[in-house]
Amino acid sequence: MLTERIMHECIKKLLGSVQDQEIESLCKLLTTVGALLDTPKARAHLDVYFQRMQLLRKDVSPRMQFMLQVSKLVLRPTK
Repeated sequence: MLTERIMHECIKKLLGSVQDQEIESLCKLLTTVGALLDTPKARAHLDVYFQRMQLLRKDVSPRMQFMLQVSKLVLRPTK
């Protein structure tokens, strides 16, 4: 089993790239474990992740823009 800390480290590493493979991996990882990470304790981390995802949307292909947007909506449908 992977710990929450390891998942946060993986997400941070993937957020540092604008390559399609890394962004796709980020979106799939967040879709898979994002709900488990979305706790009051980690809320600040997730807010930073979503801000970075919003910035990434400006520098990637339309397909990756869509994946980033869908990942955000799946994890935080009320925002």
